[in-house]
Amino acid sequence: EGEAPPAAAEEPGAPAGDYAGARRELEAAVLAALADAVPDEAGTAEAVGRVLRLLGRQLRGAALEHLRAFHTGRLLEEARRRCVEANTFDPYRDYRQYVFDLLRAPGEENRFGAGGKPDSRTRNLPLMPLLAGDNPLNNTLPSKFLRLTDYQYYILRQWATGLFHNERLEGWASPDPWNPYAGWVNRTGHHLDRGVLSNLLGGAFCPGGEVSWIIRNPALFHEPYRIRADPDFYAFRQTAAQANAWRGSVPESEYAAYVSTALGQDTDFARGMQPGDLTKYSGLPWQADFNECSTQNIDVTYDEWNEIYPASGENAWMAREQRVWQTLWWPAHRPLQTNELVGMVNGQPSYQWLPWSPGVPQTNAGDLKMVTEWWRLGFVRKNPFMGTQDVEPTEVPPPNTPPYVTVERTPRSGKEEV
Repeated sequence: EGEAPPAAAEEPGAPAGDYAGARRELEAAVLAALADAVPDEAGTAEAVGRVLRLLGRQLRGAALEHLRAFHTGRLLEEARRRCVEANTFDPYRDYRQYVFDLLRAPGEENRFGAGGKPDSRTRNLPLMPLLAGDNPLNNTLPSKFLRLTDYQYYILRQWATGLFHNERLEGWASPDPWNPYAGWVNRTGHHLDRGVLSNLLGGAFCPGGEVSWIIRNPALFHEPYRIRADPDFYAFRQTAAQANAWRGSVPESEYAAYVSTALGQDTDFARGMQPGDLTKYSGLPWQADFNECSTQNIDVTYDEWNEIYPASGENAWMAREQRVWQTLWWPAHRPLQTNELVGMVNGQPSYQWLPWSPGVPQTNAGDLKMVTEWWRLGFVRKNPFMGTQDVEPTEVPPPNTPPYVTVERTPRSGKEEV
């Protein structure tokens, strides 16, 4: 075409002097080589000439883009990525990515699934965790489903992309997947605290289990993980534990001076929390709320609303398209049915798939009944007949052996079962 080669665009922060000159010289040499490779032949037919000229322009553009990738480091980074991918043995990467794609990302608390297209990241499956969220009940700040914390989501994203160490393959440890805390010994009060905290629900807060939805309020905290407390209830000279160490020789007034101070009915975030402020929003009695936290019918017709009213406008289309999904609250703490270890038959354990809270329905009458029945409920634990800690993760347990079973449920006859 005869036009001069375009000037190289200066990259922000690019070195000056000889580097810039060498860069322009390199680009000019590349363009000159392309001009020789695709000449503008005057003797060819007009159509062929247009094709050659178009090809020349495309080659020049591609060459300049390749040079920019070289100068900015993008070319090296892409080559490095391909090299790592080609030389890394990671046969389970696609499986991990499949699992990660199913996780509910930040901002997707109200989404049942991610799209309905064939190329949807969830393959038309529901997002996980498929558990009830902070507010699946009404249209005030709906939060239909539970999701991971930002930190948990980040950690699992690292895992999905292969940025982790496999303890077993590295030879660091040989953890038992069925008993990850084997050998744990509680030596201090801090260890006991960790053991208790590791079993908290962590969500959803509707109103919440051990602590209610108030824990989501930033005004609650003095600093990260430190709750602001009302000084009238902590500014005493000793704690009860310190006083106990002196075998009762310290007057009660030294560590319980606040007992005469009346608790406030309101929550004063500016001054701080008083005893009971974190739990006063919980369901009462707790046994009734515990019974209610089994399943929840969540309307998934629209992301924005938990409640829709097709009949209010005689909206036949909305009535036809309405979708409700029965969702669990926290099945690890409040299961519906479990495999129960009911005894031994010919030296082998016998199991039955039974309701975890038999005779206590999810009704108002059942809520009242749970107040007197909760102590009969069994414990769900690792099946003691699964094997020892030396069982390899790939080893198949005996047929019909459930990994977790319910034990120690007390029947109404008063006789204790296995």
